[in-house]
Amino acid sequence: MKIKWSSASTLLKILLHHFLEPTILEKPVFELLNKVPGEAPDIQLAVTTPGGLEPVLVNELTALGGMDVKAGFRIVHAKGPENLLYRSLFELRTAIRVLYPLYRFSFESIDGFYAGFRDFPWEDWFNVRETFALDAVVIQQPAFNNSMFAVQKAKDGIADRFRLRRNVRPSVDPVRPNFRIHVHIHQQSVTVSFDASGHSLHRRGYRVAEGRAPMSEVLASGLIQLSGYQGDREFVDLFCGSGTLLVEAAMLASQTPAGEWAEAPGITRWSQFSEKQWEEVKANARAKIKPIHFPIRGTDVDGMAIATAHEILKFTGFDKWVDIQRGDMRKMQPTRESGVVVSNPPYGERIQTKHDTYLFGDLGRKLKFNFGGWQAWLLLASKTDEQELGLRHFKRIPLMNGNIPVQFIGYSLYRGTTKELKEELNSK
Repeated sequence: MKIKWSSASTLLKILLHHFLEPTILEKPVFELLNKVPGEAPDIQLAVTTPGGLEPVLVNELTALGGMDVKAGFRIVHAKGPENLLYRSLFELRTAIRVLYPLYRFSFESIDGFYAGFRDFPWEDWFNVRETFALDAVVIQQPAFNNSMFAVQKAKDGIADRFRLRRNVRPSVDPVRPNFRIHVHIHQQSVTVSFDASGHSLHRRGYRVAEGRAPMSEVLASGLIQLSGYQGDREFVDLFCGSGTLLVEAAMLASQTPAGEWAEAPGITRWSQFSEKQWEEVKANARAKIKPIHFPIRGTDVDGMAIATAHEILKFTGFDKWVDIQRGDMRKMQPTRESGVVVSNPPYGERIQTKHDTYLFGDLGRKLKFNFGGWQAWLLLASKTDEQELGLRHFKRIPLMNGNIPVQFIGYSLYRGTTKELKEELNSK
């Protein structure tokens, strides 16, 4: 039987790929960052967070027992015992993803990048019966004009590794894989991690109903922690919407873990997942849950948002501690001598300000004349809104609310007039 030249050429390429390619590519040098859990006393973690919340996450990881905790841009690195991985997945409030770094390497060409995945012992981490998925972040690397090209080359390398060693390749499942891989490419350097979270940890699982323009749970918790609130005083949100800030305040005050109602993280689908450690971590965290002793209160003019908030509070059980009422913030009064206001006033797509010309001026007067002795923290997107408040701030923190640049601004609210305050300070 005659073989057409095109078919013979294709066969030759396949043979060359199978037998020769492993020896002609540049050989990557791996810097191993972690062993398989259980094979070393300590591990390294890299936890991502929104920009501006890095100091909060540093404090959280340190409280969980993390060592050598260091903040980068939108990421915090830490070392610790193996249970730090499981605790981070269940307890961290400002984490988006918990990454378990595997190795790092440099490359000079696309072939070298491919070899960096083909030559790593993936069979030590997952088997051919398990599914895998990849995502990639590419920074200042012109060889990859988009992250999908990098993902495809990395997948090819992993698949060929299994073909060469096991003569079969694992399947890809982009939705619910057993082993999710995160690839970070910066210029010629590549860091490859196991994404133990599997999905964004902002999804707490308590949104049984959705309100308009809800704030990210991670951002909400970050704002509350930046305000210094620890459940030790009254907490008020004057623009509570569907109640995200109030729920996160209640979780913090009661020490309810962030993952209490969340979908199980991706690590639970991995063959080397430790069910024993996971259950111990959850049990220990739940044992710390306590009653709330100070009022948590919110108000909003949007009746549908308030209805949504009530559904969420009932689901979480916080309805016995958190009071939400439909109404204008101008009518809200504190019930304690001291406390904290944390609010996200309407801006951007939230068009309430278009129908309420005096909103920010009235908000400033409300805080000044009714919340003396308190602190107020407001998330503001407009310099004009800030000026209309007429309050003097003591701190501002640049953040992002979704894709909107904002400032989280702190105000100390004193009682009486400016003149009376100065006289009081001069007398001390």
